[in-house]
Amino acid sequence: MQATTAADGSLWLIFGTDSGFEGRSELYFTRLTAWIDTPEKPLLWIETGTPGPWRIVWNGNHTLQTTDDLAAKWNPVSITARPHIHEAAEPKRFWRLAPGR
Repeated sequence: MQATTAADGSLWLIFGTDSGFEGRSELYFTRLTAWIDTPEKPLLWIETGTPGPWRIVWNGNHTLQTTDDLAAKWNPVSITARPHIHEAAEPKRFWRLAPGR
Protein backbone atom coordinates (compact mmCIF):
# COMPACT_ATOMS: atom_id res chain seq x y z
CA MET A 1 0.00 0.00 0.00
CA GLN A 2 1.22 3.51 -0.76
CA ALA A 3 0.24 6.67 1.08
CA THR A 4 1.01 10.36 0.72
CA THR A 5 1.57 12.57 3.73
CA ALA A 6 -0.30 15.82 4.27
CA ALA A 7 1.39 19.14 3.50
CA ASP A 8 2.56 19.36 7.13
CA GLY A 9 4.16 15.90 6.92
CA SER A 10 1.54 14.13 9.04
CA LEU A 11 0.27 10.66 8.24
CA TRP A 12 -2.70 8.99 9.94
CA LEU A 13 -2.64 5.25 10.45
CA ILE A 14 -6.06 3.81 11.33
CA PHE A 15 -6.64 0.16 12.09
CA GLY A 16 -9.54 -1.92 13.35
CA THR A 17 -11.43 -5.14 12.86
CA ASP A 18 -14.77 -6.41 11.65
CA SER A 19 -16.66 -9.46 12.85
CA GLY A 20 -19.60 -11.40 11.43
CA PHE A 21 -20.37 -12.75 14.90
CA GLU A 22 -23.65 -11.24 16.16
CA GLY A 23 -22.82 -11.37 19.87
CA ARG A 24 -20.51 -9.26 21.99
CA SER A 25 -16.84 -9.46 21.08
CA GLU A 26 -13.86 -8.24 23.05
CA LEU A 27 -10.67 -7.73 21.17
CA TYR A 28 -7.43 -6.38 22.59
CA PHE A 29 -4.63 -5.19 20.36
CA THR A 30 -1.32 -5.80 22.06
CA ARG A 31 0.94 -4.67 19.27
CA LEU A 32 0.78 -2.78 15.99
CA THR A 33 3.78 -2.68 13.73
CA ALA A 34 4.03 -0.42 10.67
CA TRP A 35 6.98 0.00 8.36
CA ILE A 36 7.18 3.39 6.73
CA ASP A 37 9.66 3.66 3.90
CA THR A 38 11.27 6.91 2.87
CA PRO A 39 10.87 8.32 -0.64
CA GLU A 40 13.13 6.91 -3.32
CA LYS A 41 15.09 10.16 -3.32
CA PRO A 42 15.56 12.60 -0.47
CA LEU A 43 13.65 15.87 -0.41
CA LEU A 44 16.73 17.89 -1.44
CA TRP A 45 19.91 16.65 -3.06
CA ILE A 46 22.85 17.92 -5.11
CA GLU A 47 24.17 16.32 -8.27
CA THR A 48 27.74 17.32 -9.01
CA GLY A 49 29.04 17.90 -12.48
CA THR A 50 32.61 16.87 -13.24
CA PRO A 51 33.58 19.35 -14.51
CA GLY A 52 30.69 21.71 -14.47
CA PRO A 53 28.05 23.28 -12.29
CA TRP A 54 26.15 21.61 -9.49
CA ARG A 55 22.49 20.78 -10.02
CA ILE A 56 20.31 21.37 -6.94
CA VAL A 57 17.21 19.21 -7.16
CA TRP A 58 14.24 18.91 -4.80
CA ASN A 59 10.92 17.13 -4.54
CA GLY A 60 7.63 18.73 -3.72
CA ASN A 61 6.24 22.23 -3.66
CA HIS A 62 8.90 24.00 -1.62
CA THR A 63 10.88 27.21 -1.87
CA LEU A 64 14.63 26.80 -2.26
CA GLN A 65 16.56 29.09 0.10
CA THR A 66 20.27 29.81 0.44
CA THR A 67 22.75 31.63 2.66
CA ASP A 68 26.52 31.85 2.95
CA ASP A 69 26.42 32.15 6.76
CA LEU A 70 24.25 29.90 8.95
CA ALA A 71 23.83 32.73 11.46
CA ALA A 72 22.53 35.07 8.73
CA LYS A 73 19.14 35.39 7.09
CA TRP A 74 18.05 32.72 4.59
CA ASN A 75 17.10 34.17 1.21
CA PRO A 76 14.79 32.63 -1.38
CA VAL A 77 16.46 31.65 -4.63
CA SER A 78 14.95 33.10 -7.80
CA ILE A 79 14.16 29.97 -9.79
CA THR A 80 13.64 30.11 -13.54
CA ALA A 81 13.96 26.36 -14.09
CA ARG A 82 14.32 23.18 -12.11
CA PRO A 83 16.84 21.84 -11.30
CA HIS A 84 18.64 24.94 -10.08
CA ILE A 85 22.14 25.29 -11.52
CA HIS A 86 24.86 26.50 -9.13
CA GLU A 87 28.36 27.25 -10.34
CA ALA A 88 30.78 25.47 -8.02
CA ALA A 89 33.28 28.33 -8.39
CA GLU A 90 30.92 30.59 -6.40
CA PRO A 91 31.63 31.06 -2.66
CA LYS A 92 30.41 28.44 -0.19
CA ARG A 93 26.61 28.19 0.07
CA PHE A 94 24.14 26.48 2.39
CA TRP A 95 20.82 25.30 1.01
CA ARG A 96 17.45 24.40 2.52
CA LEU A 97 13.79 24.11 1.60
CA ALA A 98 10.96 26.14 3.09
CA PRO A 99 7.28 25.13 2.84
CA GLY A 100 5.18 26.65 0.08
CA ARG A 101 6.22 28.34 -3.05
